[in-house]
Amino acid sequence: MGDSLNIYIDEYGNLPLSTEKEGTSKYFVLVAVAIKQEQVDSIRSRINELQEELFSGAPIESKRVRNDHAKRTAVLSALCEIPDWKYHVLIVDKTKLERNGGLEYKRSFYKYFNRKLYEHLVNNSISTSFVADEHGTTEFMNGLRSYLNARLSEGMLFSLRGMPQIDFSNSETESVLCLPDYIAGTWGKVLESDATEQYKSAWRVKLTDSSRLIRVQSWPQNIGEGFFQPEISGKYDSEIRKLSLLKAYGFIELNSENYDENVRMQVDVLEYLLYRQMYDDNSDYVYGEALVDHLKSLGYENITSDTLRYDVIAPLRNEGLFISSSRRGYKVSLTEKDVVEFFDYSQRYILPILGRVRKVSESIGTSSNGEIDLLASFPKLKRIADNMTDYEGL
Repeated sequence: MGDSLNIYIDEYGNLPLSTEKEGTSKYFVLVAVAIKQEQVDSIRSRINELQEELFSGAPIESKRVRNDHAKRTAVLSALCEIPDWKYHVLIVDKTKLERNGGLEYKRSFYKYFNRKLYEHLVNNSISTSFVADEHGTTEFMNGLRSYLNARLSEGMLFSLRGMPQIDFSNSETESVLCLPDYIAGTWGKVLESDATEQYKSAWRVKLTDSSRLIRVQSWPQNIGEGFFQPEISGKYDSEIRKLSLLKAYGFIELNSENYDENVRMQVDVLEYLLYRQMYDDNSDYVYGEALVDHLKSLGYENITSDTLRYDVIAPLRNEGLFISSSRRGYKVSLTEKDVVEFFDYSQRYILPILGRVRKVSESIGTSSNGEIDLLASFPKLKRIADNMTDYEGL
């Protein structure tokens, strides 16, 4: 904590929210790259070198690469090799927005993304400046200025030194803007280009690297269901997937304005699990250590595996969310197989413990000729233990 952050913002797609016109994108992607102030000069210097190496001195821009997928891959790899920058991304599926509610939706997803940026700021910085591409993000930046002003008036920008500075520039003047430009453009290619799956998979691996990506937000917030289409292998897969996602996105929406630290951690972990299953081809379970590291990268301090287990995962399950766990970590349950695996994993711990409780109770009762029944002080536990059938291997 206590760093000065520079935030660089650019977008892919266009905002009319309609998609009927030829050449209009189906997705709108907004990217915010966060860099510590002391790292900006070195990153800018490396980007300038890449401009000379790859573009004959011209700015690095997604539109310059267009559909040269091999070059896009090479440039993305080179940018991702530059250390010390991370990013947030908002993905809006315009086809899922109500046609007559465009303005309302635009304000809503801007506010949603503004809040996520704000949370990152108050957790990780003491001062902040924003630089946005002058050709497309004016409306978003005006919304951000209004949002930060509201937080300032409420006394909530406690870790910032007054109102952050907001400026506009372009990639010719500020070469660091190539980062959000190129990341947003590549997300656009992943989502709606005719590139082969091999290229798209390679881009996703780079884009979703946990050392780079802070958060993926989607709008509408139930956009994820379109990404979760595993082969049907269980009789109830479809129903479980729909119900699980309904509960997950419902929890995120319900707690979107909740600033309790534990609840914010729960939302952040849930969003992280969802994005890993949406966008990471190789993702299945996520190790607890990776979730702890992710929370630390968001600015939460003193996070441990116990904190994750008792203050994050357990409360999510108490809310009825389908969170599976195994020796491989945690995931949002989306299939019958996921749930069955979780039940099987759980019973391996639950049944032996209950069996041992019952055996100790029986041993004391037998030795005391039935006069001592300490388990009677725990009526719920006694009822379960007494109704257990024999369990081998206890």
